[in-house]
Amino acid sequence: MQEVQQRVRIARLASAADGVWPAIRFVMVAAAAVVGFLAVGTMWMSTCAGALGADPVACGPIPNTLRGVGAPVIALTAAGWSFWRAYGARRGGGPLAAWHASGWFLLILAGITLLPGT
Repeated sequence: MQEVQQRVRIARLASAADGVWPAIRFVMVAAAAVVGFLAVGTMWMSTCAGALGADPVACGPIPNTLRGVGAPVIALTAAGWSFWRAYGARRGGGPLAAWHASGWFLLILAGITLLPGT
């Protein structure tokens, strides 16, 4: 009897873990997109020194604003999607905690990207 209960418990844990991996993959892809955007923006800003810095199309206030706001917008959009998936998981019986945790992680990442650099 104990063996049957143990198998049922393992089957429940395995089915609960099936829905966790998509949430983890989503967080990793979203975080990679945020970090990639920050890296490309940093490399782009490094070219705005000297004579190239006078170019208003590449180094003006509008491109600088877009580079500064892009990473938080990506993270906030991904966090909103994670919370939306958590809402759907609650209604459908999926892994609510995984999507909720991914949403909070991405929300914190958005807050970190809004901090001013030194």
